[in-house]
Amino acid sequence: MHTSDLRRRVLLLRRWSRLAAQLRGWVRGSEVAVVVLAVLVGGTVGLLAWGMGALAHGLQRLLYDLEPHLRLSAATRLPAWQLLLIPALGGLALAMLNRAIARWRPKAPIDPIEANAMHGGRLSLTDGVVVGAQTVLSNGVGASVGLEAGYTQVGGGIASRLGQAFSLRRGTCGSWSGPAPRRRSAPPSTRR
Repeated sequence: MHTSDLRRRVLLLRRWSRLAAQLRGWVRGSEVAVVVLAVLVGGTVGLLAWGMGALAHGLQRLLYDLEPHLRLSAATRLPAWQLLLIPALGGLALAMLNRAIARWRPKAPIDPIEANAMHGGRLSLTDGVVVGAQTVLSNGVGASVGLEAGYTQVGGGIASRLGQAFSLRRGTCGSWSGPAPRRRSAPPSTRR
């Protein structure tokens, strides 16, 4: 690598660093910017939720041989062997997935409410992907009825990651997923 190439890369890196700092400052200082960021988070999470639902429904269609318009919960004429065998085998597949995940990532995922209460509102995006995959597999084999846990975990992970990237305050990020934490008020004074 030539000195001029290195110099150009350093200048480009400095320029990007300055732009990132300016953007971070604008987002932290502008309520409009926070709203725009929240809309981006909401749109991204909405698309991911749609994708997770489509994956789960696709798995149900494949395993239960459902018509495209039919949901598993509305299917009335399924053979007994499917109703017993597919959730059981899906449970085994989920157990194997969980064992593999435990080797790779031994810590259990942190729940969004726990993260807000005990971890400064920080959630791992990796935890969101793990819980999302577990939820899609579980729902896809008919072993669970909802995907909300996966939606919440993935959405919280994305919001948390963006909040950290823009150095947003905890209360600002908390307002994206629910009410911001209350401030503790001073104890009432005791007059005699």
